[in-house]
Amino acid sequence: MQYYWLMLNRTYLAILTKNSLLGIVANGLVSDEGNDVLANYLVRKLVIRGDLDDPFSYVKSEHIEKATYLDLEGDEILAQNNANFRLHYQDITSVQYDPKKKWGMGKYPHDGKIYIESSTRKTIELIILGNQSGADIRARILSNQENLSR
Repeated sequence: MQYYWLMLNRTYLAILTKNSLLGIVANGLVSDEGNDVLANYLVRKLVIRGDLDDPFSYVKSEHIEKATYLDLEGDEILAQNNANFRLHYQDITSVQYDPKKKWGMGKYPHDGKIYIESSTRKTIELIILGNQSGADIRARILSNQENLSR
């Protein structure tokens, strides 16, 4: 998940391809239920239901279906949604893992954040949703980056 415009958020399906890290928008705004009945009524469609430890619970199939038949290495995946992104491993300058919980995540389990810096765009902060290891994800990105440079 990524926050943008201060408090809005979107969820990505992050895919490690042979040459790059690809982020495909997999859900729009997500909200947590609160104690206010009216507020809960207003955000009910934004609340994630099901097994919150399962990272795929945060993915909406209609977002992924739009990208199903697109070439993951091609430009059409980026044109499909202007929030989709691709970071080529050779452009990544730093990958940091911060295990501290992200403020505002409510009941949603997460394993901190990963910060990815690149020479081609500003730093990307990704919140690791569900039962996943941010440290393992960081290691996989760095391993793919090393394998590409060999």
